[in-house]
Amino acid sequence: MESGPSEEADRTLEHDKDATLSNDQKTLERSIDILSKVTFIGFLCVIPLGLWMRKTMVRAYSMQYSLLQASLEMQRGLTYKTTNDLDRIVAAFGSLRKQISGYEGDLKEVRRCLNHDAELTALRNKLNDSEQKRKSEIKTLQDQIDRYKGSIRKLIEEYDKKKAEAELLAKRRATTPSPKPTTPILGGGFDAYIKLLKINLQQDLSENHDKHEN
Repeated sequence: MESGPSEEADRTLEHDKDATLSNDQKTLERSIDILSKVTFIGFLCVIPLGLWMRKTMVRAYSMQYSLLQASLEMQRGLTYKTTNDLDRIVAAFGSLRKQISGYEGDLKEVRRCLNHDAELTALRNKLNDSEQKRKSEIKTLQDQIDRYKGSIRKLIEEYDKKKAEAELLAKRRATTPSPKPTTPILGGGFDAYIKLLKINLQQDLSENHDKHEN
């Protein structure tokens, strides 16, 4: 009697377990079916999106390639232009080198002319110094001549005075006879002194004149 209810309870428990497992299996199958459908629908949506993205990336890469190609063409043009500019610069440097060579010749000529100018300036200074020296010598000679003229003038005045006194004395003696003959005050000695003084003066003047000419 006791074994009968126990077995029935076990069967009921097993039946509940089977029912639970069956429900879980059905739920799992339903979830798997939904997931597969969602995955299939998502895959169907992802394929066009991937194709669109691939097409967009291809367009972007194509645009980048076009831009790179245009940049390369521009760089090539700039390279050609730079090469032409370098050729022109090299030609300009060659022309400048020729001009500099010509300027060096001109500078040598200018330097030579400057040396001539320096020589001419030195000669001019030397001539100026000689001229100043000659002027100084001429002034010295002129002063000496003026002094000699003053001395000669004084000697002539003194000579005229002595001569007048001698003539007056001679007249007095002619009118008044004296017992003894006398020698005139002015004899040949004073006249000889005057002549000798004139000769020395002329010699000094001629010597100074010769020095001035030399």
